[in-house]
Amino acid sequence: MVPEKLESPLDGDMKRVHFVGVGGAGMSGLAEVLLAAGHQVTGCDIRYSPVIARLREKGLSFVKDHSADHVDDCDLVVYTAAVKKDLHPETVRAAERRLPVLSRAELLGRVLARADHGVAIAGTHGKTTTTAMIGVILKDAGLDPTILVGGDVPALGGNARIGTTRYMVTEACEFENSFLSLRPEVGLILNIDDDHLDFFKSIEGVVQGFRDFADRIKTGGVLITSGDNQYARRVAETAKVPVETFGLSPDNTWRAAAVGFRPGTAYPVFDLVRGDRRLVPMELGTPGVHNVQNALAATAACFWLGVDVKDIARSLRDFKGVHRRFEQLGQVGGVTVIDDYAHHPTALRYTIETARRFEPRRLYVVFQPHLFSRTFHSRHEFVKALALADEAVLLDIYAAREKDTGLVKAADLVADIRDLGSAAVHMPSHQEAAAYLRSKVAPGDMVLTAGAGDVDKVGRLLVAGEGEAR
Repeated sequence: MVPEKLESPLDGDMKRVHFVGVGGAGMSGLAEVLLAAGHQVTGCDIRYSPVIARLREKGLSFVKDHSADHVDDCDLVVYTAAVKKDLHPETVRAAERRLPVLSRAELLGRVLARADHGVAIAGTHGKTTTTAMIGVILKDAGLDPTILVGGDVPALGGNARIGTTRYMVTEACEFENSFLSLRPEVGLILNIDDDHLDFFKSIEGVVQGFRDFADRIKTGGVLITSGDNQYARRVAETAKVPVETFGLSPDNTWRAAAVGFRPGTAYPVFDLVRGDRRLVPMELGTPGVHNVQNALAATAACFWLGVDVKDIARSLRDFKGVHRRFEQLGQVGGVTVIDDYAHHPTALRYTIETARRFEPRRLYVVFQPHLFSRTFHSRHEFVKALALADEAVLLDIYAAREKDTGLVKAADLVADIRDLGSAAVHMPSHQEAAAYLRSKVAPGDMVLTAGAGDVDKVGRLLVAGEGEAR
């Protein structure tokens, strides 16, 4: 049973808390936690969204856009990572009024600290899906966890579930080392890849960040990490807590044997093995080999917390994934339209390979690069991944929190893909991309939209019958 009120993670008399950027995936979940704990919560954002609508139903007082006077009557200000603390009008006003100010990561650290059994999931990719998997398994096992996820999970009815503070599950984001605010009992490192190099500068910097995260795991806890990822293995070598590994290679603590797929699909089936013992057959409700890795990580964490492997297998079979993770938007004229959040080259390659397993006649990938810095640093890796499609359609780079450096543009990737002998085209708008695809696709084809921005609009235009070629 979900309690009417959680214990507050805040000390002192902080009745009214204001969230700057309350609509974000991480911020909205924390706002829901504080609402459940009995706080008065206000929040602002530049746009209204279904997430904010759900929060308003739970008691959030929302105001559109940003203004310094939003914080005049509050006791605490929480700000999103997209905000520059020293420049934003609301955090500047809070400093002038000497109000306490917390980053999203700092508040998350306080929330997790209240849990008897805190689980934090880190990694360059797979965090959201694995967090959701673990949360759903614990929920199905009757452990009543509080769950904070970076995406909407149909099985949870949103991106957060408020349970007790005995079990708490959250993503642990490495951006600007925000995961160093957390002290979990169970720490997971799904993989380590070269991302956020504008902050970490090099892969060595990335590895050190994850090593510091592993050092934050509580004494008596456990590090669960990929034994197939060379950088994750390096972190495991210096861990101060016991380590359990997962992966496909035979020397892992947890591994998948006899991996196959349901005929004509990318839905995996395999035998779950721990050490030298085959435990149970498993069948996943989420597609792709990468989800075998995610499922192994989730299994290891939940088994460590006391959940029986048969119950884990049942939950993973029934778990259908997360919004924008290989999500079918619909079919139109015999063409299947899929959307995915993949925005790193490794995740993009996994997603394209997963799409191929469904055996489409032709595979069109609409990609919207996310961040100028990531696109610049990983340009060649993106190009190699996109060349796996029958044709790549590139939208302009989604800037998010960054400014255009002028060092790279989407058209550069198009030229590089063509140099590899693959088809590629640049489209300056969602409507033009939809119109172009509508003029090209035929029954049996698949359109895959990918990226962390708003590229899914292209797929939705296709499914809605908009974007007609003219």
